[in-house]
Amino acid sequence: MSRITEKHKKKRFSIWQIIFLTLTLIVGLVLVFNEQIKQQWIYHRTQMAVKKPLNPKTIKKEEKKYKASYNYKDVKPLSFQEVAKVKAQNPHVPTIGKISIPSVNILLPIVPGVSNASLSTGAGTLHKHQTMGRGNFALASHNMNDYKTLFSPLLNIKKQAKMYLTNGSKIYEYTVITKRYISPTEISVIDNHTTPELTLITCSLDGKQRLLVQGPLKATYSYRSKENLFK
Repeated sequence: MSRITEKHKKKRFSIWQIIFLTLTLIVGLVLVFNEQIKQQWIYHRTQMAVKKPLNPKTIKKEEKKYKASYNYKDVKPLSFQEVAKVKAQNPHVPTIGKISIPSVNILLPIVPGVSNASLSTGAGTLHKHQTMGRGNFALASHNMNDYKTLFSPLLNIKKQAKMYLTNGSKIYEYTVITKRYISPTEISVIDNHTTPELTLITCSLDGKQRLLVQGPLKATYSYRSKENLFK
């Protein structure tokens, strides 16, 4: 009887060993590949949002309902934990427009504010009242250092590149004339003014500076005439 009990103990112990080793392996893999996992989660989230059709009639209502954060001091690199939190909570972030920059393969939803939920979904607006085609339309998004996700491809953009915004009704074409690195405290670049201009902000590779990309409005089209830019 004691031998049978001893055998059961050994068997049970070996099962717990296997479970422990399996969990250790899973945790180890997550730690090793957390950057790739994080980037995939964000990329999937942005693609799901950008595929949703825009309804110009409801955009303003959705934007008004959404409690957007415009506290720039809270904007920090997205950690694995923060992205996992957004994924778990899956908050609704309204898409109020789209941005397309074909030369660097950027196609993202435009969302209100700079909260983690917003900036893990797309390009966030930097002011509460911004209108495409009027004044300084400023957007920010993270650089994930993979030249693919969010505003990471901006590091490869060249002057004279075409940038397009849409609200589902019209398409606004801007041309890059400024590309330079600035200090994180140089926030005057996002101030509003009367000249129609697009301002894009993201982090440098080391996160110590900000990449500034700007360009004036060059043309306006009906959405139907160039809708393929956003597909």
